[in-house]
Amino acid sequence: MAVEASAFVILAIFSSLVWGTPAAEYGTAYVRSIPPAAACRKENNSSSELLAAVGDSLWKNGSGCGKKFQLTCVGSNYEILNPCIDSSTVVLVVDRCMDSGITFGLPKEVYVEIGNPLAPSIIVDFKEV
Repeated sequence: MAVEASAFVILAIFSSLVWGTPAAEYGTAYVRSIPPAAACRKENNSSSELLAAVGDSLWKNGSGCGKKFQLTCVGSNYEILNPCIDSSTVVLVVDRCMDSGITFGLPKEVYVEIGNPLAPSIIVDFKEV
């Protein structure tokens, strides 16, 4: 019985390593307004949802529309004291961000939830949720 249980634990650990939750990735976020006529903004978006635009790597010709990502600030490329606020937030993708090298374009009210408004951009740890 103990051998079966330990074999199950080993199999569970191996499975979580191979097929587990996707690892977080890193990207850059900056302040950007989201226009009312964003590429995939729907009338039925909850007013409580935090909206975002994403770069081409996440936009994927529109298939990124409607996806949600958890963002956590991990630093900045600028020498700003305390570029991050100790929290994370979840955003809903509603638009494409055409700026080169930017992963997320966030409205100011979203940006300041995770980053110092004095930082021109922040580095975020992100994962789809």
